[in-house]
Parts: sequence; structure tokens; C-alpha cells
Amino acid sequence: MYIAQIYGISSTIYNKAGFEKYDRYSSQDLIKGTLESNTPFNLAEILTQKKVQDDEGHIYYQNIFSGLFIDAKLPKNINSTIYFKKDKGNNSFLNKIPLFNSPLNKMKIELDSPEFEEVFDVFSDNRMLTMQILSVDIMQMIVEFKQEMKFDFEITIKENDLFIRFKCGQMFENGNIMEEALNKERLYRYYKTLEFSLKLSSMLIKSINDVIL
Repeated sequence: MYIAQIYGISSTIYNKAGFEKYDRYSSQDLIKGTLESNTPFNLAEILTQKKVQDDEGHIYYQNIFSGLFIDAKLPKNINSTIYFKKDKGNNSFLNKIPLFNSPLNKMKIELDSPEFEEVFDVFSDNRMLTMQILSVDIMQMIVEFKQEMKFDFEITIKENDLFIRFKCGQMFENGNIMEEALNKERLYRYYKTLEFSLKLSSMLIKSINDVIL
């Protein structure tokens, strides 16, 4: 049973995923639930913005990220970090992540799936573990979701946390849902995104459980 709340996910939790720096953060429409594996998760709308000053000195805020963010607790600590980033040919985001500024600066993981690598660049401090966790079924499901839904998404697995964010704007905001209640295509997108999130979380948890005894 899922319980909807009017507040959101704290910036402290969001920051653990290492997505981006920002000047303003807001979150709302929190949903709390439990996966089939008895793993708790939080889901909410997130908006991050940066402060911008124009030539005349006027200050305004520009959106960096607007979309859905999910945080799920893993039953086991992988003692590593894995980033799934849609950032082909541009590693500038690494400068924002302390892990990759260290002498441990590893590594882009090359996978045996050209289709998957069209969706993600994968970076990790543990190549073997990453390749064990990313099963063929998981990669295929991610590819199929991306091909159908079109919007970008990113994943971070860090120690015993799983973070997923979808760059889908405020499509899940309560007002939008009410306005689009009779729009079958919009409702289908709501359903598919939530279904994918829960299924991917469950599959990753199972894979991690199988790998880490």
C-alpha cells in the first residue's frame, strides 16, 4: 500500500546520488512504499535550479533538473559506487563527483551490449562487480523503456542506496494528473514509468543479492 504525502524528499538524500550542483532545490508529492523484497522506497517530484545574472544585473533562477526521483534502500551494501549517465562523449560531469577526482579515477565500463551503451555511459570504481550486477535482462529492460518513453533518466547505485531520476518534467504533479485524467496516452506514460521504476528496483536488488553472498 502506497501513502501519498504533500511534502517531498530532502536535498540531503538527493545529494547522495551525485547528480549535479544547484543553487535552489524543491521537492513535493512524496510517495512512500515497499517493494516485494520488503525494500522501502521514496518517490517524489524534484526541481533544481541555478542562479543566473543577466547583463543588467538582474538575478533569476534557471531550471537544471525537473522530474521524478526515486530512492530505494538496498538489502546489501555493495561497498562501491556505480553511475549510469547519459553523457556520451562528454565526461565533464566527473569533475562534480569527488570519487572521480581522486587517484582512483577509473573508469568508464565497456559492456557487451552496443544497444545499452547507446542509452548509458557506465562509470564505477569496481568493474567486475558492475558487470556482474548488470545482467542481460536488466540492460534489455532499460533499453526497451528508453526506446518507448524517449525521455532521459539516470541511475546511481551507491553503497546500500539505489537512486533513479527521470528527466520528465512535472508530469506526475497532482494538478497535471487531474487535468490529464481522460488522456489515455498521458496516463499510460504515468503507469509505464512507475512500473519500470519498481521492476528495475526489484531486478537490481535481486541481482545484487545474487552477486553479494
